Amino acid sequence: MKDNLKIVAIILVAFLVLSSIYLMLLPPNCGKKIETVIDKGIQNNNDGIIDGGNNTTDNGASEFSHTVFIEEGTATWCENCPDASGSLNDIYHSGNYNFYYVSMIEDMSSKAKSRLYDSYNIYGFPTVYIDGGYRVFVGGGDKKSAYEAAIKEAASRGAPELKIVTNAEYDNATNEVVTEIFVENNESETYNGFLRVYLTEIISRWVNPYKAFDGNTKPYHFGFIDFITEKEITIDSKTNSTFSDRKKLTDFAVSDLVPENLMIIAVLFNSQAVTQYSNPPEENEFFAYYADVANATILIQGGNLPPTVGLSLPEAGKLHLFGKPILKTLFKRTVLVGRTTITANAEDDEGIEKVEFYIDNKLKFTDTQAPYEYNFHKVKAIKRFIRQHTLKIIAYDIEGKTATVEIKVLTVLL
Repeated sequence: MKDNLKIVAIILVAFLVLSSIYLMLLPPNCGKKIETVIDKGIQNNNDGIIDGGNNTTDNGASEFSHTVFIEEGTATWCENCPDASGSLNDIYHSGNYNFYYVSMIEDMSSKAKSRLYDSYNIYGFPTVYIDGGYRVFVGGGDKKSAYEAAIKEAASRGAPELKIVTNAEYDNATNEVVTEIFVENNESETYNGFLRVYLTEIISRWVNPYKAFDGNTKPYHFGFIDFITEKEITIDSKTNSTFSDRKKLTDFAVSDLVPENLMIIAVLFNSQAVTQYSNPPEENEFFAYYADVANATILIQGGNLPPTVGLSLPEAGKLHLFGKPILKTLFKRTVLVGRTTITANAEDDEGIEKVEFYIDNKLKFTDTQAPYEYNFHKVKAIKRFIRQHTLKIIAYDIEGKTATVEIKVLTVLL
């Protein structure tokens, strides 16, 4: 019996290795979802800049300087998306560029999906839309310098002289978020536009299991949760208006929100349509409505953010032999052959209390010191020598806030 199992295992491993080699030999776009683009590296250079005055307000400041707004089309199944996410987050936290961004995670939010397909006619993932489609970048790879250049360009484009200030409060007694969006039109003409107020998680609950170019898996930042406001607005010349909303946190698409972890971003899009393309230079046409002004606020200033957690091993979409990633697999399956040490990376500003390791929703091990590891190798019955499992890791900070990452794996003779 044991000899037969060994033969079956050898055949299976050989198949996995050969299929991985076959995948490596395929042309870049074969064997992949059409939505996944490795590195198109094309910028949408269409003209059509909206004429205007001296641009918009910088984070609520009184002077006019255009604050850029970016929507990142991404998905947790997308192997190449962490590169774009990591680059945008690095640029944002550098403090050198005046912009906000939102991670529109296609497979985690129906409204994000609708925005990407219905508004932008998205072609591939990741796609980065700068200022509502003023510039478009498709594909993964290290595009940090290209994003930086495009943000600078968008910041200096002609845009109407508008000011927007985002104010938000959390009512603990009613579990409601109260928003007031102040908009001022300093143009000589009436301004017509569309106001969208984005509710985002600063540290998203969703993690892409694939590694970015820096070798780490990390949660999304400013992950889109829902729209607080979506409405057409008209502001007469040299006047201002305030738009208010009050909603319970439980009324949004995700109900278990942590108020300290929420950022609210208000964006005013111009009503003038400009033809652009999600697959530059001339495919996947859409009507772009450029973002003219943006401003954001954290719901609870100085609050404790949840920890971050990611997987160092195993690596998503790869075949592992005794804990060592060898090759990519067909259909992006994560395969573990032999004893494997599960390794997590967890961080928090105030410290990590513990990291829990679950197999198929059963707690198997708790680690309280880095490196956070669990040796995954036992199977109760011989008949289960080939089986799919769900690995889940939960990190806790010292206040009890949590972050979770999970991945499905196919195990062989563990």
